[in-house]
Amino acid sequence: MVNYLKALLFALFIVSCSTELQNHTKEFNRYLNSQFNTMIPESDHIYILESKFCCQGCIQKVYLKIEEEIADDTKQLPFISILTYDSSFLSETLLNECNVLFDKNADYEYLGIETANITIIKTSKRKITSTMVLSLDKIDVVSDFIN
Repeated sequence: MVNYLKALLFALFIVSCSTELQNHTKEFNRYLNSQFNTMIPESDHIYILESKFCCQGCIQKVYLKIEEEIADDTKQLPFISILTYDSSFLSETLLNECNVLFDKNADYEYLGIETANITIIKTSKRKITSTMVLSLDKIDVVSDFIN
């Protein structure tokens, strides 16, 4: 009986996580369509959301880490889009190598997807597959997460 309850709770947890990602996918697609006339693509894609609630040093360090990944010719990165309300943090490299989507109101912060500092959204096959909010202690995982 105890094992049955554990299995049931685990199944409910898995279903709630996938439902949350499905809801995020719908809201994010609705946002992309209304703001930029685009949708989550079929191919693997990374979206970087720059929050208004941020530590400027954190954002700069994350962007430097992403630049390092872009500069590494041995890695095949998915296409990267940066959603920002303030492009002053973006280097020439990021402006040239990434798709920059400017939203002066940062409306992406009101989609129900957790945002603070930098949020990375991974997508594949027109769906959000995972999200990660980055802080200074997580900067080293940027490489693993976007690859």
